Amino acid sequence: MLRITRLFSILLICGLALSADPLAAKDLQKKSLSKTKILRPGKTLYPRGPATKKTPSTRQGKTLTPTKRPANANICAARRTVMEQEQEKLDNYKANVTAINVEIAELNRRIRELRAQAKDGRRQIIAQDKRVKRIKNVYERECKNAENCAQYEQTATNLERQSRPVENNLANVRQEIQRTRTEIGQLERRIRPLQNEYSAKKCSNQIPGQTSQATIDRCYAIFSEWNQLQASLNRYNSRLPQLKTQYERYLAQLTNIENRARQIETYLARNCKASPKVKTIRKHRSVRENAKKLGLELDKLIRDVSTLRKAKITIQR
Repeated sequence: MLRITRLFSILLICGLALSADPLAAKDLQKKSLSKTKILRPGKTLYPRGPATKKTPSTRQGKTLTPTKRPANANICAARRTVMEQEQEKLDNYKANVTAINVEIAELNRRIRELRAQAKDGRRQIIAQDKRVKRIKNVYERECKNAENCAQYEQTATNLERQSRPVENNLANVRQEIQRTRTEIGQLERRIRPLQNEYSAKKCSNQIPGQTSQATIDRCYAIFSEWNQLQASLNRYNSRLPQLKTQYERYLAQLTNIENRARQIETYLARNCKASPKVKTIRKHRSVRENAKKLGLELDKLIRDVSTLRKAKITIQR
């Protein structure tokens, strides 16, 4: 305040002197200005006091990171659903290939095992064939002339006893074939509609944002059901070859029994025409004929299952 009063006084004196003596007034003005401080921008005339240091705040708050929301969340959700479904398909394909490789390795092991068994079996056949021939030679030389109808009838009875369990086994095979045929038919009736619906809904070409969520979910359900049906077909595909092996073994046993029965029938028809065993032996011929038909039915069932397993629900691009 004192400085301001002094400044006003100097200006007043300069004004009075200027009116009286311009030169003196000019010198006085220079002296006054030389003593006056010029304020620069950013500076104030009043003191602000001592500078104080700001202490950092000890309060810690959560750092919020702004999340960018997608332009269309529904499209992203649909894409994620489709991505998960396609990943599941990929996982299933990989699992199938792994199972196939394991099955191939098991089949190779089984083939080696069966070849070894076949080799042992051939040695046993050769040894047993020699033994049977020796016994037959001795029998024909010493006992052939003493044969009679009672002996052949007893042999026919023994063959019937041997044939009975083989016929029961074939009957079991027939029942399993019929049951499998029924179940395969049920699977086929489920597979065809799934293929048609999967194709109609264009499940192989889902477009996120255009394909509805309901369609995406339904396609996922169809594919899951399809995998279950394929698993059932795989079980039948594994079981039917085993059933075929059993059938061929029983048929071979029945064929051997029939070959021996024909020899008995020939003797009885020539020497024992009144024997009731002749009709009994002839009746057993139909058993083998039915067994052959059963084999044809089994072969057709195996082909049908193989065809169904080749059916694809998706079109690979």
